[in-house]
Amino acid sequence: MAHWNRPREYAQMIEIARLYFDQRLTQKDIAERLGIPQTTISRLLQRASEEGIVKHVISPPLLLGLQADVLKKSRSKGIRDVRVVPAAGLGDTDDKNIQNLGAQGAEYLWEVLSQHEGEEVTISMACGDTLGALARQFVSYLQQDPSALGELKKKTIWLYPLNLFWEPELESTIYPPALVVTLGTQLIALDCKVHAFAPQPPLHFYREFDTMDKEQRKRQIEKYDVYLDKAKKADIFLLGIGAFRNDDKYKRVLNELDNKQSFEEAMVAGEVNYQPFTHDGKFVPLRKLLAVTGEELSEIAAKTTKKVIAVAGGRKGNKTAAILASLKCNPPYNVLITDEVMAEQILDAPL
Repeated sequence: MAHWNRPREYAQMIEIARLYFDQRLTQKDIAERLGIPQTTISRLLQRASEEGIVKHVISPPLLLGLQADVLKKSRSKGIRDVRVVPAAGLGDTDDKNIQNLGAQGAEYLWEVLSQHEGEEVTISMACGDTLGALARQFVSYLQQDPSALGELKKKTIWLYPLNLFWEPELESTIYPPALVVTLGTQLIALDCKVHAFAPQPPLHFYREFDTMDKEQRKRQIEKYDVYLDKAKKADIFLLGIGAFRNDDKYKRVLNELDNKQSFEEAMVAGEVNYQPFTHDGKFVPLRKLLAVTGEELSEIAAKTTKKVIAVAGGRKGNKTAAILASLKCNPPYNVLITDEVMAEQILDAPL
């Protein structure tokens, strides 16, 4: 009996969803119109969401005045475009801020992709929680906009990581190769044409680097250079900006990459693509770093028409120093997507 009832239940769910979301009726009004208990209306709306019958896209509005002011101030530093979203809402959690930034980053990525000419497009990605949110919401956006998905299916997408560092335990950090594989897999599931590359040097490469002779080092690095050379030639670059202060996970990464280098908090303001930079915006070289360097990203951002997009906010101020420092000297990006708190900090600070 339950088997034969399911089509009727689905028809009921769809009707209720349309009355609730399209016609804006209250659950009480729907219950009265259909002669169904309000508790049943609530349960079926929840099921409609859980089973994908109803899908939601939350798109934080852009703060256009603040956006224009930040662009005007940062244009002399090479910034060509700015997007500013509201800071986190009720509860003021970092996760809410990350979701706001990820949503706007996803919309901006689609805007750039929709304007890209040609049948192929290459995207190179760094990593971090915000870029992880961007990737998830980009896939969600495509799922809920058949026309956008149809347009993307006409292209072949090439995905490369901007950095080859990884650790076997992901914890809450999404490393660049892992993010490339995750996004690539999800786009393939949507029938997009995707080539995703995620070479991962074994960890003993970093640990044994100092014991290798010059020729061994050269051979090891050349093995991975082919991927990084292709990553540098991407059409679109996606970056996060990481804080240094009180970030124990990043400090462990630094120790793995260069345990002879001293990284005092007074010297290092933040990192881009795992490469640290100082408070005056200068990058600190790391011998073991297999990545597109900060200097190379700065050159791409300044000397080409390509979009080098940084997505980062500073709601609690924990990234304020990092983001401000990244703007001081040849920023490794030319598009900044941030929140209103960080935008106000930029307007108040000398650059």
